[in-house]
Amino acid sequence: MHTKFRRHHLNRLIKLRDVMKSAKRTKNGSIFELGKNRVLFEIDIVAADQNSVDVDEDYINAMKAANCGTAACVIGTAGLIPEFRKSGLRTHERINDVTIKYRDGSEFVGDYDEIFSEFFGCSKREAEDICSPYEYDVTNVQPKHVVTKLDLLIKKAKSEIETKGE
Repeated sequence: MHTKFRRHHLNRLIKLRDVMKSAKRTKNGSIFELGKNRVLFEIDIVAADQNSVDVDEDYINAMKAANCGTAACVIGTAGLIPEFRKSGLRTHERINDVTIKYRDGSEFVGDYDEIFSEFFGCSKREAEDICSPYEYDVTNVQPKHVVTKLDLLIKKAKSEIETKGE
């Protein structure tokens, strides 16, 4: 598996893990407070708001019940973190998508695992392991399950960075 971890990737992984740890568990789901946004964690959807097109009514009802304006998965949540938005990671709730906008104005568009891999410096396989609901041994994936996988990836990133002497 090819990875290209650098110090800023490690810092991003740690920030994402810390956000996942901050989720508040309620009867309506796990909720993140990200700036002005209340985000409902839903591993099965990249990102959607209550006005999104082609979003299942169950997600809309879940957002309303949780008093959240957005539902998002791991990479969708990451694209709503203000620090990551400043670095170019953008969640587009209305179209259920995430992109990376570079300083030169160009944009990286891809599947959730490609975006995660590019932004966090891991392989596509490692990104899929974290982002795909099918890679978990539970049916109701919660942020705490994501934290466990992020901890392993952080450990690997630290090891690679130390080996490179960065």
